[in-house]
Amino acid sequence: MSHFKFPSIKEYYHFQRINDPTLYVFEKVDGANVSLRKERGNIVPWSRGGAIKGRDRYYFQQFMAYVYEGLSPGIFDLPDNLIPFGEFTHSEFGHILYDNEHLGKLFLIGIYDSDASLFLSPEKAWEWVELMGLEEKIGRTPLVREGSIDRNTARKLLRESKLYTGPPEGLVLHQYDQKYPNGVRMTKVYHSQFQEIDPSKEGVERYLTLKRFIKAGQKSLANTGSVSFDSIVSETVSDVLFESGREEDERSIRRIILPKYEDVVRGVLKHF
Repeated sequence: MSHFKFPSIKEYYHFQRINDPTLYVFEKVDGANVSLRKERGNIVPWSRGGAIKGRDRYYFQQFMAYVYEGLSPGIFDLPDNLIPFGEFTHSEFGHILYDNEHLGKLFLIGIYDSDASLFLSPEKAWEWVELMGLEEKIGRTPLVREGSIDRNTARKLLRESKLYTGPPEGLVLHQYDQKYPNGVRMTKVYHSQFQEIDPSKEGVERYLTLKRFIKAGQKSLANTGSVSFDSIVSETVSDVLFESGREEDERSIRRIILPKYEDVVRGVLKHF
């Protein structure tokens, strides 16, 4: 069984026009990043951190029930070398409250072929969903644009979600070519309401948005089963170090976060 993990996607800030016949623009679905693996004839659900079997925290039990009850028996036809990745939508812990028919469902991001070390094209990926008879059970992530995009088009696409009444979390741009690692280049653009970086600010402050604190709480819950101010700080520090390319130092990040105690308690912990 492959232990390949979904790559982190960098946010796209300096938007320039893209013309590329391999470009697919998807609505960014706000859920838990999950995947499915075949191991010795069994299906193993994964979170971003690894296999989740036997762990009762966050969305894990809900996702496992969806897989073993909702996707069976078709999902057991999954070839050993294919790994479906997606966002599992649920209504708790600071996630967007999508319309009921879109909750508790895996929305497909892509399928990775561990033999070829490449992501399948969106068309090939959905063919596999159909071959397993799961096209009514797995969500098809809204494809909102192909071939080209510019700043004005992106702004229009960020006005209204296809999954609820409100703005989408953002857009994810996929460009498929074997010159890219894993056969695809992925970038993301957030709606301003859900940004993890505030480009109007400088230094550490630009990384300290409400959405980043909420995501830090979600990571803490997935990794440890609990959430506290201290765990949110630790996850946020780790996240900022990664995002900044370690340009910021850990001590200065903590020094700036600590005075935000009341904001985090009031705006973040209420979701958990």
